[in-house]
Amino acid sequence: MAAQNQPYPLSNSSSTGPSPLQTAGIYTNFTSQPSPLLSTSFQNSPGSSPAGIAVDASGDLFVAENAPGTVEVIPSASGQLYGESVTAGTPTTIMSGLNKPTGVTVDPQGDVFVTEFGSGAVSVLPARSGNLFGVSVQQDVQTTLLAAKTFEGPTGIALDASGNLYVSNAGASEIEAVAPTSTTLFGTSVPADQPTPVVTSTMCDEPTGLAFDSAGNLYFANYGNGTIAVMDNQGSTIFGQNLTAASIGTLATNLKSPTGISLYSTGELFIAETGNSSIDVIAPYAETIDGVPVNSNTPSPVVVQGANAPEGIVAPSVPTQYFANNGSGTVTKLTS
Repeated sequence: MAAQNQPYPLSNSSSTGPSPLQTAGIYTNFTSQPSPLLSTSFQNSPGSSPAGIAVDASGDLFVAENAPGTVEVIPSASGQLYGESVTAGTPTTIMSGLNKPTGVTVDPQGDVFVTEFGSGAVSVLPARSGNLFGVSVQQDVQTTLLAAKTFEGPTGIALDASGNLYVSNAGASEIEAVAPTSTTLFGTSVPADQPTPVVTSTMCDEPTGLAFDSAGNLYFANYGNGTIAVMDNQGSTIFGQNLTAASIGTLATNLKSPTGISLYSTGELFIAETGNSSIDVIAPYAETIDGVPVNSNTPSPVVVQGANAPEGIVAPSVPTQYFANNGSGTVTKLTS
């Protein structure tokens, strides 16, 4: 594992994770790099260490702050969210008391799921009352979904189109799935509500960010060996590689501490390369992204100015990306 720019400790040790930042977190807005900074109008709490990041269908932005242990929402509109009064564009804390929250994702119903790296748990903030993965939940009440020590340093988290939950169990070098009903995922039988490895330690190395494409293929960043890989769902050609169902393809190598990943609906794969303080992209065809010409099927850095040890990234729609800079305590919006 790379020693430089380590974004968080990949074990449940006595390490305290990221050092508190000396400056307040700022939400910044760039329009196509390397344009100058346009806005610093949104300010988070001092000492913030943003890690995971997600966007819901309404355009609300969610940020997991490793320190101080919160999840914040930057709402797209003023009103009520999760029992809190919110103002458009202003960060509001909706989850607190978390132990090094690292990954965050939101399902189509608005339930917010977050990994707690420090405790090995997964928590949820439900948008509705009912049952989630065998746990009774109440609307707007933060709930532990998977108990402490279920995982060994969970990092990335994602949902597939069927509502199955996937967690990067980085300390064990596995990706585990939790299904609401018994099913088979990537050739592995997964009992209902029980975390089950679908990508084992022979297939990944300290996985972090997770993402799915429209075909159900699972992409993951390997922090340990600096690669990006994909597990094929049904057999297809992905970035020039012919893969069979449940096989693994390596899409990028020699990266420096990759963490977050995200996909455009048009197929471009974005990577937060923490160790190089850059955002990289793998495109299915030659094109220009963020003002940078890129070749097909080859990782290319497209953002270096404005990135500072980025961890989480989300690309909700062409041409927009958001990324969380753990090194500066900022969240940046980039529009090509």
